[in-house]
Amino acid sequence: PDYTVFYIEFNFFNNPITQNINIRKALAYAMDRKTFVEKINLGDMPALSLVPPYFPGLNKSFREENGEALVPDNDKEEAKQYLAKGLEELNLKELPALDMICGTSDISMKIAQKFQEDWKEIGITVNLVPLPWGEKLNRLQEGKFAMSSSGWGPDYMDPMTFLDLFESTNGNNHGKYNNPEYDKLIRAAKSEPNAEKRMQYMYDAEKLGMEDMYIAPQYFRVSHWVYKNYLTDVVNRGAGPSTDFYWADINMN
Repeated sequence: PDYTVFYIEFNFFNNPITQNINIRKALAYAMDRKTFVEKINLGDMPALSLVPPYFPGLNKSFREENGEALVPDNDKEEAKQYLAKGLEELNLKELPALDMICGTSDISMKIAQKFQEDWKEIGITVNLVPLPWGEKLNRLQEGKFAMSSSGWGPDYMDPMTFLDLFESTNGNNHGKYNNPEYDKLIRAAKSEPNAEKRMQYMYDAEKLGMEDMYIAPQYFRVSHWVYKNYLTDVVNRGAGPSTDFYWADINMN
């Protein structure tokens, strides 16, 4: 596992469609992640939350302690119900097509196309807008998107490396998700000396964010490595330098 999570970002500040929580839930609930990792990204894990497995909680992993699934996978029927609620709230008979910016590589397109098919099944049209990284980043920073296929790898081995991404003031919060209660929980966790209380603030923050559907999780990435059989003791990490040859040895015997 390389501890990276991929997800769909939503525009919260200048797109009335993705500002609607029921539309966001319809999009997230319709995604068939299990089939995706079995047929497209082999070996990866379906993401049903923000914080990946293997990150420490208080006594066990953060995922074990805060629930393995904070959003259902491939629940098309409930997704259709959320879509109907969203359309009613928006006073629309049908949803206009949404644009989703994504990468230009073959795998980026295959990923986007898989979920595009899932959304089409419930009656949501998503047009893919493949962009080079620099142009994509500009669009994210300028708020010129409805949805974006995005991801984050950890800077350090603590759930906060993911959770504070969606603080209202964080520069990586491209969709401008803004919930004062979420901000309050993140600030409390950052200043709390008691480990149990700190962890509870982070549990509550992730659950609140996922209830708001601040992102639609896609998958947790797993790295694939091939070694010569004479190379030993290479260390691969999910955070920090990914490959460490400090203890590596070559034995040609």
